[in-house]
Amino acid sequence: EPIESEDKNPEEILKGKNILVLGGYRSSKENTEQNYKILSHDTRRLDPNFYEHLKNADIIVVLTRYISHRAMWEAKEFAILEQKPIYYTSFINIPTIVNMVANQQTNEKHQKSNARVH
Repeated sequence: EPIESEDKNPEEILKGKNILVLGGYRSSKENTEQNYKILSHDTRRLDPNFYEHLKNADIIVVLTRYISHRAMWEAKEFAILEQKPIYYTSFINIPTIVNMVANQQTNEKHQKSNARVH
């Protein structure tokens, strides 16, 4: 069961990270108030921009309802080879996705620290 991060907000957890959202259509509007950056690609074509975003991403998020199988497998393979976290979601709302990623990152840190203790 996910551990809700009560002591830190997503801004702190994701500070300095590039989060790539793959699938769907996003406006290129940039929010300079965030401590993290949202990159996006619609994945209609696996063009050089798609691969450049993968390289620049610290975290990859796949919108499962809005991505082709080929693009999903390319992203998954890249994440495995480059040891980057990849998450899958049906959510399309960016704040919801950011909260999900922050919670997953927190859970993974807790699991790693608990594994070291045992």
